[in-house]
Amino acid sequence: MMTEPTYFSVLSHIRRFFPWCQRWVPASAAMTSAGLRCPTRFWLSLALVLSACASAQVQPPNMRTRIDLAIERSVDCFALQPSMYSDQLWFLLRAQEHIDHARLGRVLERLRQRPRPDGMTALVNPNAAGAAPPVTGPVPWQELMSLMRQSIACRGNQTPSRELQAFVNEQHEGYVLTHQILAMQWARSVGCRVPQTWSARESALAHRVLAELATDSVFNDLFVERVVSVGKAGHATLLHRRWLEWILEAQSPDGCWRSPLGKMQIRFRGYTLESTTESVSPLHTSSLAVCALAQYAKLVGR
Repeated sequence: MMTEPTYFSVLSHIRRFFPWCQRWVPASAAMTSAGLRCPTRFWLSLALVLSACASAQVQPPNMRTRIDLAIERSVDCFALQPSMYSDQLWFLLRAQEHIDHARLGRVLERLRQRPRPDGMTALVNPNAAGAAPPVTGPVPWQELMSLMRQSIACRGNQTPSRELQAFVNEQHEGYVLTHQILAMQWARSVGCRVPQTWSARESALAHRVLAELATDSVFNDLFVERVVSVGKAGHATLLHRRWLEWILEAQSPDGCWRSPLGKMQIRFRGYTLESTTESVSPLHTSSLAVCALAQYAKLVGR
């Protein structure tokens, strides 16, 4: 047998489905002890509460609040990891610089002490030593990863290699384009003595990435890498709100982000590498997503 709804039950449902109205919706049954079981009063009560929300100009959680909640949930994605690759940790460390998140900071402090042996440990530990493992995989991947390693080999106020300087001045697109920007950022982060022309070059590449972002229609690893590239190049103010919305909406219940099923192509110096988006580690996509959100969080403030 269905029971007649009461004023209190109406308020309870509003608090559940419209959490941003909680400030204006009483939670105590003592405030509604009369019960108001009359159906007419039921609808009147509903109208009064919703009107109060509207007149008080109550809005859904703002972007900063949603970002904070997403980053809080993301910590669960990283907390149980025994180790992570250096590039993933680098993105998270850059995010932590923007938001200073207590839980994330504790997780990163543990993980940065034992990154996986990927040849780029200096990104997260400047005193790292030891031989780097060889780069394996298809030829274009080997060449690209070799260049990325060169971007941190010049640490200690050394000049980047000629090969790396030639790479950042080449014309590329997609995945390789974002890595041109990333190579310059990594070189700076480990203390390389980079050419003065790199600032203008990085800005020019970031605007090319923006043009590619304008054609994106789905969330995937490359999309969020583009968002991070633009932000880290100093152009976070040019990021569209809808791109941040896509990142927020793509978060999984476990706090991670994953690329949807699809194909991916990497074109580099005459080679074409074809892969699938689901082959990308969720930790890579997730660390990028947190970095992108943290950059925007710093921009919008509280």
